[in-house]
Amino acid sequence: MRGLAAACLLALAACSSRPTDKEFQFTPEERQLLRPLPPSTPEKVREMVAHGDELFTQATPAFRRADPEAGSGWETQNAMAIDLYTRARESYEAAQAEYGKVSSPPIQDRFRECLSRLVTLGRWKRAAQK
Repeated sequence: MRGLAAACLLALAACSSRPTDKEFQFTPEERQLLRPLPPSTPEKVREMVAHGDELFTQATPAFRRADPEAGSGWETQNAMAIDLYTRARESYEAAQAEYGKVSSPPIQDRFRECLSRLVTLGRWKRAAQK
């Protein structure tokens, strides 16, 4: 029964139009990544992380459409995602530096995910240029 329901959902998803950024939903993994910071986190660090989270949130829909196999317009989406993830990574990096001591795992996780996505975006871009 689950297999039939999954097949129906996949068929429906394939027929539907591409979601707009307003309809965008984070995956459970992305929601976990953007989990709240520990209460002891200084306010200035919180502000930097919040700015990075805003950029990350803007970049993610573009990231999903940035693969050359996603269809037309992927180059624009790729460039936009690269710009936004780069700026988010810089914000997280500044937050880590401001934190002073070993920064909290939520900040490190955000930084690493931005870096990972930037690497993926670069690979997609280089693969399409061949």
